[in-house]
Amino acid sequence: MLKNRTFVLTILMVSLISMTALMSGCGENKQIVGQWHMTKVLVGEQEYDAAEFLDPTGQTDGTFVIQFYGDNTLISTGSLGTIKGASDGTWEKTDENMYQISIDNKKRGVKLVENLLFMDIEIKDATIVIVFERQ
Repeated sequence: MLKNRTFVLTILMVSLISMTALMSGCGENKQIVGQWHMTKVLVGEQEYDAAEFLDPTGQTDGTFVIQFYGDNTLISTGSLGTIKGASDGTWEKTDENMYQISIDNKKRGVKLVENLLFMDIEIKDATIVIVFERQ
């Protein structure tokens, strides 16, 4: 009877340690898991509201959303008036607050700072920073 109890307790301890290790590893990835909406765009010293940047005329509604899933996949969706699109992709953690996302075979680095996600895009001689907020 004592041998069985020791065996069961040993199995229970190993299981608990394994679950704790798995959950602590997943906790890091959960920082980015969720839905992120583009809220503003930084171009040099200028800051634009997302809707203003997507359509300066203010005649159509525009959105850009990235949904990160716990299995390291993502879906990005966007719309500008009646034009809508979606793309599948993947993501991985590369550093403490850095992630690499891949959408349509294009890789980009993104940085997570509290509840903001920053994506730099190089266009000719300028850097555009897209800022997303968790929703």
